[in-house]
Amino acid sequence: MRPISRRKTGGGTTGKFRGLGGLLLSLGLFFLASCSTGPQPPVFIDMPPGLTFPSVSGNSGEPVPVAVLPVKLRGDSHNVGILFHATGGTSPLLVNQSLKKSVLKSLKAVLKSNGYKPYDASSEHHELIVRMEVVSFEDRIRANLLHVRQKAVLKCRYILIRQSGEKSTRIVKTSKREESPTPAAVFDQKSAGKLLEKLLKSSLEKDLIPTLNDLVKQES
Repeated sequence: MRPISRRKTGGGTTGKFRGLGGLLLSLGLFFLASCSTGPQPPVFIDMPPGLTFPSVSGNSGEPVPVAVLPVKLRGDSHNVGILFHATGGTSPLLVNQSLKKSVLKSLKAVLKSNGYKPYDASSEHHELIVRMEVVSFEDRIRANLLHVRQKAVLKCRYILIRQSGEKSTRIVKTSKREESPTPAAVFDQKSAGKLLEKLLKSSLEKDLIPTLNDLVKQES
């Protein structure tokens, strides 16, 4: 009798498929883990205790006194805003120092550099009053295989009041500033703080000061 020969029926190919399947499964699990949505750990950003502004030329007269009421926030004094990750999750943006104190110091600095004499006040019983409210700050991240895009949006509200005798003028100025920096290869968490500084400075200089100057000129 001839010996019965047994042929291999593709066991090596099956092993290759099993190996490929395991690799795809591992990649799938990694992808799902990296695309977690919902609340994520907070991101801490650096922010100076107060912005500085150069003195504006042409303010040769006496500084105009202006009462500055406490800055209003929508949330905690250490919570700056929200970071929207490219995966769909969100993280609170936090600072170590008081956001309220930092914004108030920046507000006084821009007023002083534009010919005003700011002083603290707790009520509206003053001739010229400024109140600032930080409504929201959002930093949205979008990413693909080539680069990361950001779009930061800061919303503020300014309440300006001018009182002279029985006459009172009240102006509410809404400010919305956006910034989309050049796309980068990777996301830098420090960029959120830099964007916030730039947007806050732009809001104060381009939205608050022109509106306040117009109010003072109209009522003088």
